Amino acid sequence: MLFFLSRSLVFAHCLNCLVPITAAPHPCLTCSSCVFCSPGCRSEASSSFHRYQCQLNLYHHRQVDTEDAFNIFMVLQTLWQKPFSFWRQNFSDPGVTFTGDENGIDLEYLRYWRMMRHIQARSEWQFLKIIIISIFLTRLTRMTSYINDDDSAAEVRDVDELLKDVSDLSSTNKPFTATETFLAEIIVNIFLIQDSNSHPVFRLDAGASRNQVGLETIGNKIFKIYSSGH
Repeated sequence: MLFFLSRSLVFAHCLNCLVPITAAPHPCLTCSSCVFCSPGCRSEASSSFHRYQCQLNLYHHRQVDTEDAFNIFMVLQTLWQKPFSFWRQNFSDPGVTFTGDENGIDLEYLRYWRMMRHIQARSEWQFLKIIIISIFLTRLTRMTSYINDDDSAAEVRDVDELLKDVSDLSSTNKPFTATETFLAEIIVNIFLIQDSNSHPVFRLDAGASRNQVGLETIGNKIFKIYSSGH
């Protein structure tokens, strides 16, 4: 998994498959803050993780926020790439241990879930930070249609249709339901995995006279191939 943090790269690469945009880009139909390489990639992203990014207008905020602040939202991209039913069907409640069929689950997510979290090495203050961030991200998810969407959520063509199933903002201050508590546990684990295993990715300066790693951090990547060794 690679997440771009650089503002300039958001408009130079497809948000879905991350390939460089070499021809005319295909803009999102419900925001003006990202581009895609093809209608197919746009449809795939807009019917999963970018549907909820759009509902919160996250990539608009990326244009005015810092990389460190925006990085916490990448937890939600990992969550939203799968429908909520995926987490319900494959993970226990409570405890969020994997209980699904190893032969039927997405192998990339199974490897991801088995990565180290370094729980024993974390201080109480670190856990307090994680809890606060996870509550914040759970409340953000409450402001989308993610929990109530079924597996057939599709790309929409206008903002009114995108927002028609979004919860009223007044609901964000209510106590968590049992379903939202389960969601918060999922978010805590995703945060721990990404915090323990993501690595900075640097731009490669390539040319006739040089081919070396640059100093600009363009994003974070998680190499799940290493998870079997954890």
